[in-house]
Amino acid sequence: MRFNGKEVKASISRYASFDETWTGLTKAIQLLKVKLDEVSIYEIMELSATISEKMGISLRPVPPGREYVMTTEFHVDYIPEDIALVYEDTIGIMEVTINGKKVTAKSKRTFVWDTSNVKVPIREYVKRGRNVISVRGRMSEFPDMIPSLHGIEPMAIIGTFAVIGGKIAEPTKKMRGRSWTEEGYPYYSGEVKYSQRFSLSAEYLKRKLVLEVDSVRDTMEVIINGRKVGVRTWPPFRLNITDYLKEGENLIEIIVSNTAGNLLGKRMPSGIIGRVRIIPYEKCVFALKR
Repeated sequence: MRFNGKEVKASISRYASFDETWTGLTKAIQLLKVKLDEVSIYEIMELSATISEKMGISLRPVPPGREYVMTTEFHVDYIPEDIALVYEDTIGIMEVTINGKKVTAKSKRTFVWDTSNVKVPIREYVKRGRNVISVRGRMSEFPDMIPSLHGIEPMAIIGTFAVIGGKIAEPTKKMRGRSWTEEGYPYYSGEVKYSQRFSLSAEYLKRKLVLEVDSVRDTMEVIINGRKVGVRTWPPFRLNITDYLKEGENLIEIIVSNTAGNLLGKRMPSGIIGRVRIIPYEKCVFALKR
């Protein structure tokens, strides 16, 4: 990143996970013998900023009103028709160039992770192999105070593609029941539908049948034979599906949705993690006698 004409090495993100931020701050404050149960997170952040600035360490990536230039590269093995650049229209982007060409394609409002997102198609500027993208912008003019510091908002390349070996690649057609990260979608934010047809004999319909999934990141909706069974947003990921099944062929669909965390922050395993099974239970009737 270049700032005021000088090259500055920086790795700054407003979207570091809360856990990472909190862990770092609490470790620093514990060294000062501050009792964490007596202060709030905002007091900790303000105290950390005060101490840092006294030590000559600034927590402000770019001061208000200043221009900045960011340059990075990405590698492409496959160019999808819908490849686009997404950013927030509040961050003062003045110019984007890809491989030395100024991006002049018309942008339009969209929603990816925020209502202020803007999408610009970039297929005509992208080539196979190494690509270089450069962004010039200006920070907002209004002043800020801890903990609401100005930060450079994220930008993302989106489209119908996978990311394999750090390169944009052709999307895979089928999932193999592993994490989306392992399947080539480490940065994917949205939903994926898993489906499976199976045959059920009449004897199983006499039992209580429970669908159980080991782990889901982050929520799941279950549909059986076109009928919605229910939604689970936390463990246990288990549903009674007895009344939705029939003798013969059945279709089960599980729609899994994750958060925007993979797109904006640390890559986390998403999707169905582990086994999916239908467990039969014997129906028992208890009679109470006086």
